[in-house]
Amino acid sequence: MRDPLTYGSLADAAARIATTAAANPPRPSARVGEILDHAAGIGRLLATAGRHAKFLDAPFGGSGRSTTFVNRLVTTALIADQLYAQPTPGHTPWHRAADNLGAAHDLLATHVDRAGHHRSLDAVILGDPLAVRGAMTRLTDITLAAALAARALPPLLAPFQTNVPSAIPAAQVLTRLGALAGPIRMSRERLHPTGDHALDPIAPLLGDPAAPPLDRHIHQVRRMLHQLSQPDALISQQALLGFANLAIAISDRTSVLTRRAATLTRGPNRAHLDIASEQAADTARSWRDIRPFLLDTTSRGTDGHQIPHLAHTTSRLLGANTRTGKNPDRRDLARALDVTRNAALLLPEIAERSGLAVQTLLAHQALLRPAATPTGSTTLGDNDQTWIVDAYRAATRQSGSTITYLLRLPGTHPQLARALYLVQRHAPEGDHDLLGLHEADPAVDETSRPSWRTPVLSEETDGTLRLHDPRHGTLQVDNTTLSTAVTRSPNALRGILAGHPWINLDGTETLITLAALVTAYAPEALETPATDSETGPRRAPSAPALAGQSPMPAAIPQHPRAVEPPNLTL
Repeated sequence: MRDPLTYGSLADAAARIATTAAANPPRPSARVGEILDHAAGIGRLLATAGRHAKFLDAPFGGSGRSTTFVNRLVTTALIADQLYAQPTPGHTPWHRAADNLGAAHDLLATHVDRAGHHRSLDAVILGDPLAVRGAMTRLTDITLAAALAARALPPLLAPFQTNVPSAIPAAQVLTRLGALAGPIRMSRERLHPTGDHALDPIAPLLGDPAAPPLDRHIHQVRRMLHQLSQPDALISQQALLGFANLAIAISDRTSVLTRRAATLTRGPNRAHLDIASEQAADTARSWRDIRPFLLDTTSRGTDGHQIPHLAHTTSRLLGANTRTGKNPDRRDLARALDVTRNAALLLPEIAERSGLAVQTLLAHQALLRPAATPTGSTTLGDNDQTWIVDAYRAATRQSGSTITYLLRLPGTHPQLARALYLVQRHAPEGDHDLLGLHEADPAVDETSRPSWRTPVLSEETDGTLRLHDPRHGTLQVDNTTLSTAVTRSPNALRGILAGHPWINLDGTETLITLAALVTAYAPEALETPATDSETGPRRAPSAPALAGQSPMPAAIPQHPRAVEPPNLTL
């Protein structure tokens, strides 16, 4: 079985090839073309390393401990480009090392766009100082090997300097690159004790097509979690339930397998398995507290309609990959536990990102509860809003603790670096002490969310609807027109308002505010039927809410039956 395609596997391959190449320099009797080919390969590798170091250091603006090393490598890249520019066959191990490092760089770079905005859950790790220092440490290994090799080549080029014009500038550049060996070694000594390998498990943005089906589905779940937790996404109730069901399935399966493994184990390891089983059960209970709340609500959001099917399929694959039979031995259980330990890494990400998505719904007054009111619904009260936000935070902490106790089980965790990173990011501080983790600088928040101020929609005694918004003042709106406007997505409403430049939008407007502005200033734009991209699938016509209420479909559909977590019994 081949190694997974990850940043770590590619960067390790580059380091391994570079070390081998440094130990096998050209022979003293080598031809000048072979020596220059090695020189060009070294130049290409160092140039790639310089660009990669600059990319890794970008989130810190040059303020990290690696700054001196980064600046040195960036300068080195400019020098090394002179060697790489020379026409050579490009068949040396140095070229292969450069190819692997370049692929590792490209893999990471796809997780952010040109403006530095994150495109995946893993992109946030690029802002973690310990993770970056760990990657920088490996980069010193690669560049040190190249610098030492560069220092050894000028004497081999000396006999050719009379007859080969390119040998003289190549020897000069190699001498300058070789002089970096000492400073690079010093940089490595400074970086080595402070870094970790949290960047290593990062896979290609779109996933590894050759990965097993369960791994591909887990990757797809993580991609959807990222997309649906963005500020411009309004997640559907079905998607929230799908994520909750998947978290319950993973937690239950983890609890069952660790409890069964404990029955075959003696000594301290049995206690570790018992504690892990109970912690996983606690995590499942935290999600079972959230699930009834979600069933009793409805969401105006329609994003994520594919999540129930994706979550159900992922749960089914987890069950199939961890089936052990009635009388499993320790080897069977160890294999199944490795699968669940991998899957359990999803738990804190599901909790954190679902919580962010719920906060966005609350900010847009888009998470509603059916009620016997003229509009058929009401917004969540302050107590309910506080409860659901705190419940997701509790589930995040419980999930982080589950990973903590799974790390204490016998054997090495199959994704140790990522597991340790998630514990540091999501688990209570006591868990850090339990694992002996040194404190890390807090990771940079992926998205800085604006502090929305909630507008209020009221009905006057004469039946007139008025929206009182902190920025846009009081808007008098027509009930029927507003009911049509709130069926459009926020982006579609902003597009309509873009033709009215006197309406100053700052990007923090809620759905009801945007709908009221369109109703007041551009009602004619609502006469054209909305496309699927403007409304999203299965969005029902909605009526505005009164003070203390929120817009709700005029005819409230019954709650769709949530996909139950599949039966994963052994």
